[in-house]
Amino acid sequence: MKRNPLSDVPGPHEQSSALNRGALTAEDHMRIIRDDQYCVLPGGDTQRTYTWLQGVRTGRTAVAKIYADELRDRVPEFGDAVRVLEEQKGLTHEEHMEVVRACGYALLPGGATGRTYRWLQDVRSGATPAAAAHVAELRAMIPEFGDEARLLEEQRGLTHEEHMEVVRACGYALLPGGATRRTYRWLQHVRRGTTPAAAAHVAELRAMIPEFGDAARVLEKQRPLTPEEHMQVVRACGYVLDGGGSTQQTYMWLYNVKTGVTPVPRPYAEELARHAEGFGEGVRVLEDQRILTPEEHMRIVRACDYVLARGGTTQQTYKWFQNVVSGSSRIARTYLREIEQARGETFPHARVIEEKGKLTQADHMKILRSRNFRVPDQGSTARTFDWLTKVLAGEVKNVKAQYAAEIAARTAGK
Repeated sequence: MKRNPLSDVPGPHEQSSALNRGALTAEDHMRIIRDDQYCVLPGGDTQRTYTWLQGVRTGRTAVAKIYADELRDRVPEFGDAVRVLEEQKGLTHEEHMEVVRACGYALLPGGATGRTYRWLQDVRSGATPAAAAHVAELRAMIPEFGDEARLLEEQRGLTHEEHMEVVRACGYALLPGGATRRTYRWLQHVRRGTTPAAAAHVAELRAMIPEFGDAARVLEKQRPLTPEEHMQVVRACGYVLDGGGSTQQTYMWLYNVKTGVTPVPRPYAEELARHAEGFGEGVRVLEDQRILTPEEHMRIVRACDYVLARGGTTQQTYKWFQNVVSGSSRIARTYLREIEQARGETFPHARVIEEKGKLTQADHMKILRSRNFRVPDQGSTARTFDWLTKVLAGEVKNVKAQYAAEIAARTAGK
């Protein structure tokens, strides 16, 4: 998008559009709240801020102390549930237990005890393992605590043989919760073919569990298939595969082809487009996968309105963009500034390519004259755009008198 260096500052509507393109910071939300006189309505352009404000009010979202004090001061219904970022250090298990005891083992889901309430629910469901002493105390003091909790002392990974020992000890009939929970899940994965197992274990399970079925996969047979072997499986299944069992490896390969993660030769891409449902523009062709230049990546970024999909035809540019954001790949300063302005956010880890050669005042003037003193802020004229903007703002010292006079005359009234 071309901009005149003499154009006005963007108005409120343009600023709002810029904010909508990227994630809003806490300061962005507070600015919107102040503009709306601390009365933000749900829906429309303020929906995200309304949701954020409700999260702050209920204690789900912690905010800086300065914002918490301002909201308490200006919004009557703001109570004590607000959490202050400066106070939000992570709690240890023992600190959570101190909160639980102080509340008589009955916690509220929001406010100051919100984090400990969530921790307690995770311990109760088995999602978060806890020390044996803590679990014993919670079971003794909370009648409905149940048997799902897992002990930290027991949470090393089990081998396949150890899982089988549990299966045998339970008479090949496991419960989904409690102490056998991990082995129950392992057994379901083996049964569906999600997790391959040793041939001896599969044979034993089939012999002892009548409903075990034929989907289980044997470890000894799990070499990676070639694309042609995958296509043979696809054709044999009429281009419709099951997610488990003997076709699972091909099912995953086919899904990656469909979403553009795995490129395939053109004949396979065309065959799948004819016979398999949902195979269209997302499929990438091996023959087309040359490495794009930064300018080609930027064309794709602009065509996608600066928001890229992870898979499909934009996947190569998506990866390039992630490398730019993380600092793994360098980017031209003009491209970085363009992306940051369009998305309304900054990328502090991005590294820029050092620009070659410093332009003199004469070089800048030559470019300005060739463009009738209207230069875009992107591409090859970006540095001249910056120089002209600073000259007009009086930030450049020692500008030659004739250049200053020419600039003043050519830009007057623009």
